[in-house]
Parts: sequence; C-alpha cells; structure tokens
Amino acid sequence: MKKIIPFTKFRFIMFGVSLTLLIGFGIGTFLRGGFNSGIDFAGGWNIQVQFAPVAFTIDYEGDDRYEITILDNKLTLYEVKGDIKKQAGEPLNFNNYATIGDLATELERIVDGISVNILQFRDVSPLKIISKDTGMPLNRGTGILVHVPVQNKENIFTSDNMVRDTLAPLGSISVQHIGDNPLDQMYVLKVKEEDVLSNSDEQPDTSSANEVRIQEIEDRIRSYLSGTFKNENILFKKSEFVGPTFSQELRVGAMGSVFLALVLILIYITIRFRIGYALAAILALVHDVCIMIGVIGTLQLEVTSATLAAVLTIIGYSLNDTIVVFDRIRENMGLLRDQDRETIIDTSITQSLSRTLITSLTTLIAVISIFIFATGVIKDFAFNLIVGIVVGTYSSIFIASPALFSWQTMMEKRRKAKHESPAGKKKTQEKPRKETVEKEEEPDLQAGKTDVGIQKANVQRKPRKKKKKKKKK
Repeated sequence: MKKIIPFTKFRFIMFGVSLTLLIGFGIGTFLRGGFNSGIDFAGGWNIQVQFAPVAFTIDYEGDDRYEITILDNKLTLYEVKGDIKKQAGEPLNFNNYATIGDLATELERIVDGISVNILQFRDVSPLKIISKDTGMPLNRGTGILVHVPVQNKENIFTSDNMVRDTLAPLGSISVQHIGDNPLDQMYVLKVKEEDVLSNSDEQPDTSSANEVRIQEIEDRIRSYLSGTFKNENILFKKSEFVGPTFSQELRVGAMGSVFLALVLILIYITIRFRIGYALAAILALVHDVCIMIGVIGTLQLEVTSATLAAVLTIIGYSLNDTIVVFDRIRENMGLLRDQDRETIIDTSITQSLSRTLITSLTTLIAVISIFIFATGVIKDFAFNLIVGIVVGTYSSIFIASPALFSWQTMMEKRRKAKHESPAGKKKTQEKPRKETVEKEEEPDLQAGKTDVGIQKANVQRKPRKKKKKKKKK
C-alpha cells in the first residue's frame, strides 16, 4: 500500500482558501462594474466591421442603371430598369483571372461607359477582393469602392485598443477581433442600444423600426471611426439584432438550465449513494461554478451563450471526478471496516489521485491548444474550460470528499448526542425495566402473593373446574 496523503487534515485550510477566492473574485467583479453581459443576455446588436484599403474604384458615365454584387469570388453585373433587375452577361469568376488588372480590363469590356481606376494591388489576385452580399448601385456620378485586405503585417493600421478607444465615448461597446488572419482587420462590435441611442424606447420593436435604428447606429459608429481611420476604409459587413424579450428569455433559460442540472444531479447521487454524498457533490459543483463566474467577472470576459455552455460542461466534468472518488470511498467503507472514517476517505482520494490528475492533464493539453490557436468566441470558451478544469480538479480532491467527511462526522456527533440525551436514555432503559419487572413478579406469581399472580392463578383454576364437571356428566 502506497503512502496515504492526509487530505482531510487540510480541509479547513482548503475551505478557507476557497472562501477567500470566492470573496476576492466577488469583490473584483463588483469593482469592475458587474458582469460584462453579451448581446445574447443584454440585448442589442452584433455589428461586423472590417478595415481594408481601397484597391480600385468602378465608375459609370452612361445613362443606364446598373448594380454590382461581389459574392463567392464572383462579380455579377445587373441592369436595372424600373423594378426589374436583369443579369448583364455571365458573372466574372475571380478564379479565371490572374490579377486585379486582368479583371478590370474584362469588366470595362462588358459595358460601355464603365471605367476601372486601380489605386493599388494591381498585381494581386482578385481572390483577395472582399465580398459584399448586397447589390451596389452603379449610376452616373456614383462610384463603387472595391476593397482588398492589406498584404503584409507592416501595413496593418488597426488594433483592438485603437478601435475600443475610438468608440469609448459611445459607451460600453465590446470590441472583439475575429478571424485567424490579422491582415483581415475584422472586428465584431457588440452594441447595447441604450449606450448609442437615447430615444430607443420611443420606437416600436418592429422590423422596419429596427432597420432605422441599426442605420442610425452604423452612422454614429462610422462618424466616430472616421475620426481615426479613413472613412472609405471602413466596411460594415453584417448586423444582427437581439431583442430585449429574447435576451430575457435567454437569461431565464440559462439560470433555469443550471438549476435543473444541479437538482437532477442531487437526485441521482442521492439514489446512487446517500444524501450526504449528494450534498457534498452539489457543494463542490456550486463552488466550481461560482469561482468560474468570478474569474469571468473579474477579467470582464463577455458572458454569452458560449459561457453557459462552458459552465454546463464543467459541471459534468467536475461531477465525473467527484463520482469516481465517492465510488472508491463507498467501496473502501466495506473493505476497510477496521479503519476510521478519516483514514478511509484519505485512502480513497489517494487511490484515485493519479487517475484524476492524468485525466485533467490530458484534457488541459487539448483545451490549451484550442485557446492558443483559436480566436473570438472559441478562444473565450476554451479559457473558461481551462479555469473550470483546474477548479473542478481542485474541488474533487479538497472540497467534495472533505465536505463528505465533515457531514458524516457531524451526523455521527448528532446521533451520539441524541443517544446520550435524557430522552434517548429513557428509550434505551424502557426495555430493561420491563424485563426486571417480569423477573421481580415471577417468584411472587409462583407463591400467589401478588395481585397479578393471584389473578393468573384464578384464571388457570377455572378451566380445570369446568373440565371436571364435564367428566361427571
């Protein structure tokens, strides 16, 4: 048998460490102004913005009306007559052209009056052109700007902090870089309506009203960004709106799902083990969730649906470790009956320690890899898992099992106190008293001196007399 580590002896120290962490992260979250709720839970808009230089412009000097759509590495030209839009020729597939210069020559050939003015990146592949999924009007006197991302890191002209500082006067707008290529300079702005529009409550919550509001928000954001960056280099790619009713439903559903998970776990462990095991496991899970949320609040990480997924994942992961240790404790309760409870729990934790550490380490390697190489929401999700795995492993060793030991010790003391109380002593003495009374009355019964003995003797004599009379008859 390998050396047993006395984990239970350090339980009060570990409880103190956990309490200190909980209080510390709670204060940190409070000082940072509470949780940084994402659009999912707070309501508002997700606006995707990209910063890219203009590669060339498309102008038209004719009398007709056209629209150009750049999507899926294809440029499609439409002729517009009234409300009817007709495709003018075959789409220009970027894969068929070696450079932007070649594409410009072909575009000028399709329609008379179209001119392409290449500003830069003439020799760059047209596959670098940034797509737009809506038709861009091409009329006399109006030009279309076509953008290409910067081609080397030295030409990057934005950063997270620059965008965040530029938009700081608008309120608490979350700025998050997306994509795995820094040359794309693409960001998601999570905007709360009340931070940007002061009259949002006066407008109805309809699709047309939302379109008006999103246009107002984009215009206001553009006005601030253009003070730091060139206006022609700012592209609004996509906007998504989350209404207040839907965000409230998400909040309620998130809290309900966590609560339901804890209740089902409590029922399962009570059936599988006992109530003491269930309460200890729930305490450890609540400990993990609170510390994990405290870290998120202190670091001001955005609380989104991905955060909820991470919380539920860690609940399942931490519970798995705890169940393994509890199963070993229950098994050793029968195998090591001659040992005290403290030794049994320490032995069980020691026997499960290598399995717990190896499982956590291998999982951490995978999650850390995701954290290093991923970006955006996945990166935050991986960070939440890292915190949860570390805290979950710690709680399985130093919180769950020591809490079970404390519970069993407390219940044992209560049973002893109940047994030693006057009421308990009275119950235990009732049975011996009856036995002594019967012993005291037994000799008197034989002698016929006690009332009880006389009554029993009379009862026994009466049947004898009846039997004798019957024989005479």
